[in-house]
Amino acid sequence: MFKNASKPKMRKPIPAYKALAGYLKEASFSELAHVGANVITGSLGMKKPKIFAVGMNKAGTSSLHEIFVDNGYLSYHGIRWRSGRNKMLLNGFDCFSDGPPVDFKALDRGFPGSRFILNVREFDAWVLSRLKHITRDKKKRVGEIFPHDWDTTEEAIEIWLQERDRHHAEVMTYFKDRPDDLLIVNFIRDPDAARKVARFLGKLEPDSKPWANPASGRGGAPEHQVMLDAVLQRNGLDARDAKRDLIMRRSDANAGLPMDTSELDGAPIVEDPVQAAPARA
Repeated sequence: MFKNASKPKMRKPIPAYKALAGYLKEASFSELAHVGANVITGSLGMKKPKIFAVGMNKAGTSSLHEIFVDNGYLSYHGIRWRSGRNKMLLNGFDCFSDGPPVDFKALDRGFPGSRFILNVREFDAWVLSRLKHITRDKKKRVGEIFPHDWDTTEEAIEIWLQERDRHHAEVMTYFKDRPDDLLIVNFIRDPDAARKVARFLGKLEPDSKPWANPASGRGGAPEHQVMLDAVLQRNGLDARDAKRDLIMRRSDANAGLPMDTSELDGAPIVEDPVQAAPARA
C-alpha cells in the first residue's frame, strides 16, 4: 500500500561535460576557443596556473567572479569544480569560486604556479546570509532532503563555526611561507578589496568595487538571529566576537594566526555594511 507513497527527492549530479557545456552555451567564439585551448593543453599535461577562491560561499564570491570576468579571465562560478575530479572543467577555466574545494592542496600540486584567494566575511553576517539562502532554497525545493550541515538549525551553525575555523587555519598555515601566492580579503567589509584583488592578479585597478549581491544578508528572519545567539552563547562568544572574519575560537591548531583581517593591515574591526544596512523595500 506504500508502493506509490511520495519520498523525499535527492538532487541528481550533473555530468562534467554537461556542466561545462551548459556554462558555455552562451559563450562568445573567443571564449569557446579559450576553453578549447585550455582543455587540450591540460589533457596533454601542460597545466596552466589557475586562480582559486577558496573561501566560504556567501563571502563575496559573486563579486570576485565579476572581477575575474572584467579582467579578461574565463571564470567558473559554481560548485562543480570543488571535488577536484572534474578535469575538463579545471583545465578549461582560468578562475574558480563559490565555496571551498575538497582539497585545495591537491589543486596547488596539480596546477603549479596557481594563486589562491581566501575570501572571508564576519561570522555573524555570514551565518545569517547562509540561513537566508537555505530558507529560500527550501521554498523552491519542497520535498528534497537537506543535509544536516546545510540546514536552518543550530546544529548546522555549530558545524559551520568549527569547519570555518578549521579551514581558515589550514589555508593560512599552508601558505605561511608563500605570502605571494595567497590573498586574504574581506570583500564585503574592506572598501579597498577590489584594488587588493587587482594588484594580486597583476591587473589594472578598478574604478569601483563590484557589488554582485547587494541584498545578501539583509532582511533575515528574527529566528535566525535567535539561533545564532544561542550558538554563540554555548561557545562562550559574544556579539563582538561574532564580528571576526577569520577565526572565532583560539586553539592549538590556530595559535599565532590572526583572528580577523584587521590584524593584517591594522584597520579597526567595523560592522559588515551589508548586515548594517536597512533592508530595501
